[in-house]
Amino acid sequence: MRDYIYEKMPEAWNRQGGKFGRIESVGRYNKPVALPFSGQKTEYSIPSAFIYPVLAAFRSLVQIEDEECSWIIHPAEFFEKHQQEIMRRLVDQALVFRNPTKLGKEKTVWQTCYDYVAMEVLKSQLKK
Repeated sequence: MRDYIYEKMPEAWNRQGGKFGRIESVGRYNKPVALPFSGQKTEYSIPSAFIYPVLAAFRSLVQIEDEECSWIIHPAEFFEKHQQEIMRRLVDQALVFRNPTKLGKEKTVWQTCYDYVAMEVLKSQLKK
């Protein structure tokens, strides 16, 4: 899931009219590099501080019943549907902090991602 987020992030930001490569802490490789888990190629060097708050927020998508865990909605499906809003929230924070180390350590960044995912899960459960 980490590589999936990594791969989709630039596209999600660019679809909103942004230029992902212009974000100060994002770099570009001279030639595409393979991601460690999926083997997919990427041209961007994205700080972990952009990836892990989103990945951690997906814990809201897990339900536990009778000591068994399952997905309420698969994280890839959720990210596909909500990636633009997640990216907007994350990059808004990145533009404020202008430093990936500070971004990754800031509790409000993690909380913003988690709250959005949790709210969308609750809204989907209310519709049932």
